[in-house]
Amino acid sequence: ELPVTLKLVADSEYWFRVKASDSSNKLEPSKWAVYDGSVKTYAVKPTVYPAVADRTQNSITVTWDVEAAAGEVDSVKWCVLGSEEIYSRALTEAEVKEAKATVTGLEAFTNYVVSVYFKSANRGDLSIWTRSNTEGYTPITTAAALTQAVKDGGNYTLTMEGSPYAVGAIEIGAGFELVGEESVEGGQPVIEGEFHVLNTVADGASFIFKSVELNGAKEAYGFPFQLKNGAAGKDQSFDKIHFIGCKITGYSKGLTYEWGGTFKANELVWDGCTIVEVNKANIQGGDGIDFRGASDIKKLHVINSTIYNGFRTFFRIDAPTILGEVKISNNTIMNLSKDDSSTNNNGILGVKAKPASIEFKNNLILYMEGNAKLNGPA
Repeated sequence: ELPVTLKLVADSEYWFRVKASDSSNKLEPSKWAVYDGSVKTYAVKPTVYPAVADRTQNSITVTWDVEAAAGEVDSVKWCVLGSEEIYSRALTEAEVKEAKATVTGLEAFTNYVVSVYFKSANRGDLSIWTRSNTEGYTPITTAAALTQAVKDGGNYTLTMEGSPYAVGAIEIGAGFELVGEESVEGGQPVIEGEFHVLNTVADGASFIFKSVELNGAKEAYGFPFQLKNGAAGKDQSFDKIHFIGCKITGYSKGLTYEWGGTFKANELVWDGCTIVEVNKANIQGGDGIDFRGASDIKKLHVINSTIYNGFRTFFRIDAPTILGEVKISNNTIMNLSKDDSSTNNNGILGVKAKPASIEFKNNLILYMEGNAKLNGPA
């Protein structure tokens, strides 16, 4: 009877041929008819709910649900987020039984995707940062110490012990690197306030934020990072301004602003960030990345990030600004720039300056309405 159903082995390749025969044996069987090609089977399995058990600078340990796995896990795979170079290894019997495996030999402070497999079936992914190398960094445990640290400059770790750090409008006096000591599960130390760069900061300073949550305290603060309001009059030239693996939320206006000054930087980067509910109603004065004067940004990147629920204009770059390399890639963008009540709302991209190069690709854009559009220079 047709059709014929066969029970096959997962992750195998099969070739087929068929022939007809006469059950009464009055006729000779037909010749073989060969299927021109092959058929591959694949394993299909539900998730095993992987979770992070531990992280170091060079390793990630994951666990999974023993009952959901039912013994059907056999390998772990990993790669740097966005890379096509994938590594894998087989699980030992002990790892399968314990439902725990460690991936080693990783780079410090790098975002990896770690996956648990059974044959060809992906049974769950995790996106995880390894820890940063903070040897020689000074630990911070109080808001007063944080306030002083960004005035003095240097390299610091921000511990969970003092979180949340309610610093208010905090003034930057020198370059610094600030690294949050995340919990195993990914919880970050929270800074409630906003950073203002004084016009006395030396040229070439860098400001690096890693693994911290910048929080506007329910829109009590406008921008997490900005030139000092009212202190314009000096061209300020920086090297790197990086927000890496950070959460940014709760601000009333945007991400950065020059306040009438001249903002020059070699690199302005948001990488691997979660940016949520900044100018949530879309109608507050100020925009996301907001340059209206004669500023000069040689590299402006928003990459590998999740951005949702907020902003009037996400990128507002007016004509006097000089732009070099602009890259907006590998992001999830949802529900931005939806309000139409303001003539200042120029959508997701309101770019009037012409950059040396611009890349806008591999972005997943969801649930956009109203004035959510892309506007670029002619």
